[in-house]
Amino acid sequence: MFSLCKSHRTDNEAAGAASTPGVEGTAAKELRMGAEWESHARTFMSWPALESVWGEDLPYVREDIARVARAIADYEYVVMMARPDQRKAAQKACGRDVEVIPLEVDDLWARDTVLVFVEDDGEGTLLITESSIVNDNRNPGKSRDLIEAEIKQTLGIKKVIWLAGVRGQDITDAHVDSLVRFTAPGVVLLDRAHPDTPPDSWSHASDQAKAVLSKATDAEGRPFEVIDLPQPDLYEITGEGDDFVSTYANFYVANESVFMPKFGDREADKRARSILQEHFPERDIVQVRIDTIAAGGGGIHCSTHDEPGKPVD
Repeated sequence: MFSLCKSHRTDNEAAGAASTPGVEGTAAKELRMGAEWESHARTFMSWPALESVWGEDLPYVREDIARVARAIADYEYVVMMARPDQRKAAQKACGRDVEVIPLEVDDLWARDTVLVFVEDDGEGTLLITESSIVNDNRNPGKSRDLIEAEIKQTLGIKKVIWLAGVRGQDITDAHVDSLVRFTAPGVVLLDRAHPDTPPDSWSHASDQAKAVLSKATDAEGRPFEVIDLPQPDLYEITGEGDDFVSTYANFYVANESVFMPKFGDREADKRARSILQEHFPERDIVQVRIDTIAAGGGGIHCSTHDEPGKPVD
C-alpha cells in the first residue's frame, strides 16, 4: 500500500471535496470521502511542537495556529492535539472553546497525519498532482498506474485526473490543495500566479492544470467549470520567506463558514474573498492572518482536518 500520510515536507495535501493527503476529489458510491462542505462533527488540528523545525519562528507559528483554531471554534468543535508537556500552554493560547488533548505530535500539519474518513455514496472524481505522489520521497518504486489503482480501491474513486504539478520548486512538490479546489461537483477554483511571479515558481503549475481541466470531464461526464483565483502581489503582502505559500486556494470549509488567508494585499484579499463568497454564498467567509504558517510552506487547509458527521454540541 502506498503512503498516504508522511511529513508535510514531502507529501501532497488534501483539498476541497477530499480529505486525504495528495488528492482533491469526491469519491465514488462504494466508498467516499465526504465533501468538505458537508456537515462536520469536528475539526482536528495539531500544535507545533519542535524548535528544531521552526527555530525562532516557533512562538509565532503557534500564534497563527491558535488564531486559526479560535476562529474555527466559533463555527464548529475543534480538537487540538498537543504534546502532554505542551498541553497547558496550547490550551491557554487556544482558549476554552478549543479542546486540547495530549498526543505526541511533531508539527502542525494535521492534513497529513489525521485519520481519513470514508463512507457510502459520492461523485467519484479525484484530482491529483503527479509531482508529489509519483515521487520517491513519498511512494518509492511505485508507478502512477499502481498508485491510481490503489487509490481507487481505497477511496472508491471512479476517475482520476492527473495534473503535472512541479518538482523541487516548493517543499511539498506542489500539493494539490494549494493549486486547485472543488467548490461543487464539476466546479473548481484554480490558483493563478500574480503577473510578477518568477517564471520558475511552483505557482506556474496552474498553467498546465488549466489546460488539462479545460479538456477534461468528471466521473459523471460533466466538463469542468474552472474559475481563476488570483494570488496577491508579493510586494504587497505582510509575510516573507523563500517557502512562503501565497495562494488563496489553501482555504478550509467548515460548518457554515470558509476560512481563508489574509495576506495584506488589500485589493487581492478583497477579490479572493469575493470569489469564495460567490461560490459559498450561504457561508461566512472568514479571513485569518497566517504569515508564519505560510512562510513554512503551508496554509489553513494544511493545518486542519475535518471529521464528517453531525456537529458536536
